[in-house]
Amino acid sequence: MENLIPIEKLIEENVRVKELDEQGFLIKIEKINEYLNEFKNRTTSFPNANLWKEKRVLITGISGFAGSHLAEQLLNLGCEVHGTIRRHAVPMHENI
Repeated sequence: MENLIPIEKLIEENVRVKELDEQGFLIKIEKINEYLNEFKNRTTSFPNANLWKEKRVLITGISGFAGSHLAEQLLNLGCEVHGTIRRHAVPMHENI
């Protein structure tokens, strides 16, 4: 834990960080266990595979970082995936 960012100094110096602290978005080290326990108890929302099976999806920017990963996940869920790409991007992405 010695590698943590000195948040108190940042709160004093940075207006935006101070705003985030006032709004409750920063996790204080003394409350880290409380936060982690709350986080463990959250229910996650995994995509329902049956919902996506045999759906046809269009992804604009499929050759980009996010688009290519989204396409891969949708294919794994059983979607028919189509996408738009930039012409120059195709040679760089063998997975497209």
